[in-house]
Amino acid sequence: MEAQRSTAIRSFDYPRSYRIGGGWRLFLILFGIAFGLGGLAAVAMAIREGNPANPSGAPFLIALGLAISAMGFYALVDTLRSKITLDRDAVERIDLRGRRLLRYDDIAGVRITRAGNNSPTVVLIPRTPVRAS
Repeated sequence: MEAQRSTAIRSFDYPRSYRIGGGWRLFLILFGIAFGLGGLAAVAMAIREGNPANPSGAPFLIALGLAISAMGFYALVDTLRSKITLDRDAVERIDLRGRRLLRYDDIAGVRITRAGNNSPTVVLIPRTPVRAS
């Protein structure tokens, strides 16, 4: 059984990269564009027109528009950049938060979780706790 398993693991070419699925990718790109541009439009409108009834509200609207815009552009760029790569001796995650590499020798276990009707998620458990960087 072990011989079959090791052959099966080595049977495909390395490295193998995976990106966000097509439907989610399309949704997140459209979401990012809509919120990014919508937030900038809200900022421009708050600067140009303001609110004569409450002039002190303009800074709040500008900050809110910038936050919405930043969230949208983050989702857009992170979606385009995110990738998981399986290599012969490690798994690597790349996204806007950076690059993380976990060698197979450093994996203590694997857990598959499923919340409600969502797709299963594979969780890799490292041998040593991962420090926040």
